[in-house]
Amino acid sequence: MFKKFAIAATVDALSSTAALASNSFGHQDAFEEGSHTVELDLVRASDAGTVVLESLRGDVIASADVNAGANANVRVKIPGQGVNDDVVAKLIVNGAVQDEIRIQAR
Repeated sequence: MFKKFAIAATVDALSSTAALASNSFGHQDAFEEGSHTVELDLVRASDAGTVVLESLRGDVIASADVNAGANANVRVKIPGQGVNDDVVAKLIVNGAVQDEIRIQAR
């Protein structure tokens, strides 16, 4: 009986770790035109990483560090006059782009 419980607990722990290990953005709403901050609802990273905001032309606008695991309400501060156009958020973990999402300005 104890062996079955130990095996079940191990399988459960491994599957939970695998679920947290995905590198992805959660559902993301738009941001207000002219904003000086873009807030990302949820960012999941398998290791410490960086979220980079780029213009649609590929120019880097701003970035923010994220920790391994689930990161809620990640705020990327925009220098200067803010952002008036859509942006692309890229999640970089271990030097590689793991996920990207287009976020609309409204």
